[in-house]
Amino acid sequence: MERSLSCLCLVLLSLMLLPNLSAQEEPEPGPRYRPPAKVSSTQIEFELLTGARGQDVTARQWYDFFSDLMIPLRIRQTIGKEEPSITEEIRNGVRHIHIVGVVEINGDVKLTAGRAKQNEKEKFKTWIASLKEYGALGDPAGKPLWGLSEEQYAFVRLELSTNVKADLKKSNFAEGLSRIGLPAALPVVLTDETKNHLRNVDLREFQFPENLGGISLGSSLAIFLREFGLGFAPTRLPDGRIVLTIDPLEEDGTQWPVGWDWEGYPKQIAPSFYARTTVRVRDFTLNEFIEFIEKGTGIPIVIDHNNFRAIQLNPDDLKLTIRPDVTAWNLLLNKGLSPLRLRAERRIDETGKPFLWVGPTSTLIRQRMKLIEAGELEELNADSEEALQDVSKDDATIND
Repeated sequence: MERSLSCLCLVLLSLMLLPNLSAQEEPEPGPRYRPPAKVSSTQIEFELLTGARGQDVTARQWYDFFSDLMIPLRIRQTIGKEEPSITEEIRNGVRHIHIVGVVEINGDVKLTAGRAKQNEKEKFKTWIASLKEYGALGDPAGKPLWGLSEEQYAFVRLELSTNVKADLKKSNFAEGLSRIGLPAALPVVLTDETKNHLRNVDLREFQFPENLGGISLGSSLAIFLREFGLGFAPTRLPDGRIVLTIDPLEEDGTQWPVGWDWEGYPKQIAPSFYARTTVRVRDFTLNEFIEFIEKGTGIPIVIDHNNFRAIQLNPDDLKLTIRPDVTAWNLLLNKGLSPLRLRAERRIDETGKPFLWVGPTSTLIRQRMKLIEAGELEELNADSEEALQDVSKDDATIND
């Protein structure tokens, strides 16, 4: 036991050294994406455009502002239909950012990122500082697509669209992360919060319970990390490089999702899921039932063990009975999950392949969390059959 823990600690230590990116390979060019050149410094220059009748007086009010920031400023009249713009170019290790703003009659400056108001110059300074640090795209925090450009996002999606070939079942964190097939073009960074989280003794002994064969890398990585209470997101660094940052799990939509919503006609996305089948009387455990559906449809189904653990419910203990019927696979899945207050969310991975994600309904989560807090969960377990039959009307599973 001591020897295995020592080996695990060594592997974890090697993973924790990943933030040292100097030895990582540079990204291969993706769709319209160019790996960033090395940046040693940033220079910014502004052009302020006046209208056809000129706003020279109001434009000149900005001279002192840019002079204090030691930023070159040029004021000229608009030519044609010029609009605000921002461009970036890296030459000899220096990042040159050229910003064009349009001066309005009241003296405010219209920019690609909004308006710089005369009475909000400190806010304007903060935005300029973010350009110096992060380049023309600015600070990525809180922006759509994790602050990536469309080209960068397409590159990340492409890199995360490879198939996971290894069987991750029964892997610990270090083993699974090394087997999953992370792309060299997107180095992995573990934050300090993640490293502290992984020191939890229970996580060291935890083994990943699923086999993610058939699901692409991005969704598989999100599922794998979730079981360890973690999530990941692409992060654009100040020098323009993109890394995958692993943080403690958040449920606010800021991390890479476990698959994406189905878009389009469901029967075209997963025709086998809506095909009809004949079912005879049969008793199942939940795992057996899911394997039965997977075999019949060819669609991967993954259990959200993290949510089950949160409400202290072991999916291995759940059982169900299917009566004789001629029905579609999607309806059969509903019939099996509904009495257990479980739901199957329809997902597609980064390549557009469908899969299903099974977990407890929000109503079951609320009920059990309330009982856990009150110390009354044992009473519920003692009368589980009656409790599970009381199916709430708003506990819809997958849509027909």
